[in-house]
Parts: sequence; structure tokens; C-alpha cells
Amino acid sequence: MATFLISTMDATGHVTPARAVAKSLADRGHTVLWHGFEPYRDVIESTGARFVAATRTPSFADLPAAPEPGTRGLAAAVSALRRLMVDRMEGQLADYTAIAADTPVDAVLVDLCCLGGRAFHERTGLPWATLGISPLSAPAPDIPQFGSGRQPPRTALGRLANAATWRIGSRLMRGLTDAYADRRAANGLPPLPAGVTAFDHMLSDQLHLQASTPLLEFPRRHWPPSVRLVGPLLPPAPAPGSVALPPWWPQLRQARAVVHVTQGSVATDPELLTRPALEGLADLDALVVVTTPEPDRLGPVPANARVSGFLPHGLLLPEVHVVVTNAGYNGVKAALGAGVPVVMAPWGNDQPDVAARVTRVGAGIDLRRRTPAPRQIAEAVRRALADPELRTAAGRIRAEFATYQGGDAAAAALTELVRPGDPAARH
Repeated sequence: MATFLISTMDATGHVTPARAVAKSLADRGHTVLWHGFEPYRDVIESTGARFVAATRTPSFADLPAAPEPGTRGLAAAVSALRRLMVDRMEGQLADYTAIAADTPVDAVLVDLCCLGGRAFHERTGLPWATLGISPLSAPAPDIPQFGSGRQPPRTALGRLANAATWRIGSRLMRGLTDAYADRRAANGLPPLPAGVTAFDHMLSDQLHLQASTPLLEFPRRHWPPSVRLVGPLLPPAPAPGSVALPPWWPQLRQARAVVHVTQGSVATDPELLTRPALEGLADLDALVVVTTPEPDRLGPVPANARVSGFLPHGLLLPEVHVVVTNAGYNGVKAALGAGVPVVMAPWGNDQPDVAARVTRVGAGIDLRRRTPAPRQIAEAVRRALADPELRTAAGRIRAEFATYQGGDAAAAALTELVRPGDPAARH
């Protein structure tokens, strides 16, 4: 058996996909050390992994992944990405080194924002893998630029223009690569090869586990050789009776339709989506179920609304007909994994890209607005409830997701990384 070191940042969207991987590795008899943060200790330990606290790596509370005060435009974007990835690298490298000195490890798996993973690999020579927590954005002429929300180009001319857009984007983000190169030099790592950017180092060239399936990824003429599509990596539904449910729960099955409204765990300001949705859906003959970290912040809600701080998707979504979301990757996959179409108001970051992939398959409606009007939300929800093609497309994704068993494909690929050619690694 092998010892794996997993590392994730302290955000639900980073931790959730790693849960299934850690559990599958532990179930196979491997030792799993999980470098993480205290708020996620219980989640981490529930997988069978051993929690190892981050001591030198800044948390998001210590170092917010937000633009530095006073920066605007491109400078703000560069500073936010630098704080997210580059400024944490040194602490990650120090933590991984200390962990491995105490308990020798055979390989490391990091979420793709942890640049310390590559640094640790370069310093030790240990196998390393990355975990895709957002749509695969490895540059290619036939893949739209990250964050654009566009569909793939359909013509040779379009692919040429798209390739040029990628090159321009890399030049505009040169400040991030320069900061990364400086931090590497300060830690005794070799200079970056000519033309290589910080973004190129986010994906392992040995093994990248993309938490997705073919239907939810854009087709590519040439896939990066290290990429493996390993399924949605969604957490299992809790056992019935293991979670306290609100007293109105039986109303879900009594309602003509159920609409779930969620903004995920990052952009949670209710003014962005939740309040407009509640207003727009107030007259809909449906039960509107809202989850939000601060329920009291909403104040009075329409008579058809029910509000909760948290509800397990594994129990809620089978009762839902439409999900209204800001297109967070894990939340959208959870909805589609239950065969539920989505109405999306992408907030930013990778969310426009999530929405573009969903609309390409026909399983959702992209409002293409960060804060849509109540009327726009209501019209989209009514269409989603009435259009059987949306539910059929969502059902195709659910069926494809079902062919992947938890984190088994990821665990098999990681075991093969440590023991290449060993037939037992595939089982």
C-alpha cells in the first residue's frame, strides 16, 4: 500500500471534489494524509484520511483571494490571482516538506490552485497530481479563453482568432508569471522555461484528475496527455435520519413543483441572485427552497418560500424540478447528477465557463447576467419547468455521471501513478 498526501485550500469548492478521492484511496487500504484547515477537519476525517493542519499556509481569512486595496482593472485581477496562488506557494511547500519528513509519502495530490504541489515535486522528485475543481481550461485553439463563457469556435478562422486571444491573455497576465518566477527563485527552484506561464504550472504534467465527464467538457482535438476525466466526484447522500431536516420538509412532495435557489458558498450576497429570485418567483405555483449561510439576512420572504442555512443536496435535489444558481461548479454538477435542469446567473471566475458547458448540452438556461431581474428569473424558471428537452438533457448527464463510482477512477489513476504497470493498481 502507498501513502498519499492530499492538499486543498479552505473553501468548500476545493474540498468537496477531494472527498471521494480520499475515501476511495482509504477504502483500498492506502494511507491518506490530508493537509487542510480546521473548519474542514470533520469532513476530511469522515473519508478515512488523517487530518494534518496547515500551519504555514495562509487561510483565506489570513490572506483573502481578493484584489489588493487600491488596484483596479487588470492590476486588480493580477493581484487577486497572485494572492490566491503565488503568495501561498511558499507556505504550502514548507508544510508539505514538514509532513513528508514526519511521514514519508509516495505521491501528492493538490487542488489545481496549489502551486506548492509542483514546487514540492520539483524539490523531491515525488510523483504529483492535480485535481480539477473547475472546468478544464488548459489552453487550446478550440477551447474558449478561461472566464469568457463563450462556446468553442466552429471554423478554422475562429480557432486562429481564439489562439491569438489566449496568447494576448497570457501577455496581459505577465505580472502574475513574473511574481511566480520571483517566488520560485526565492525558494531555490529553477527558472521558468521560455514561454511558460504560472497558468501552465497549475496542471500536473504527470496526472491531472478532472472532476467531470465527457458531456460536461468541451471537445478537443488534442487532449493534454496527463488529463483523466474521473467523474463528478460528488459527495454521497447522507443516510436517511442522519441529518436533522426542517419541519416543512414533507411539503416538498406535496408541492406541484419545487424550485431550489442557491448561491453556493462564496458569492453569498443575497442581493445578487436570491432576493431577485424570491421576488420573481413569489407568484409561481411552486415551493421555492432557498439555502443561504445567513437565513436571517433575508428577512420576510414570500409565502411560497422556505429558507434554510444548509440542506444536503443528496436528499434535497431528488425532490427538486429546477435549480436557480450562480453556476458554481459543484452545485451545478450536483443538480445535473440528480437530473435537474438549471437556470444560471454566472457571478464570475469560472462560472461563465460552467454555464457555457451546460447550455451546450442543453441542460440549462444561461441568463448571462450577474444580477438578473426578477422577471428574467421567473421567465427562465417557467420555461425550465415546461420544456421537457431541458430535463431530458439533464437526464443524459445524470446517466453519464452514474457510470463513475465515487472516486474509484481517480484512485486507480493515482495508484497507477505510484506503481506504473502494476495490474493490481487498476483494481
